Amino acid sequence: MVATINDWSGFYVGFNAGGGSSRDRWNLLTNGGVAVNPALSNEGTTNASGAAVGGQIGYRYQVSNWVFRR
Repeated sequence: MVATINDWSGFYVGFNAGGGSSRDRWNLLTNGGVAVNPALSNEGTTNASGAAVGGQIGYRYQVSNWVFRR
């Protein structure tokens, strides 16, 4: 039986991307210890969203069972 020999040496290129969003709402429930009418308690809303992209390029080389990258 012969063991398979893999070699991970060589150039590589990679790409990644992601995104997200959020929504937050502030409500005033009391004002100086006095309860506030819930219909009038909306203090504000914030919406946020964004994206991130990136990439990598490099070279790997294998020595015995070790793989190094630059």
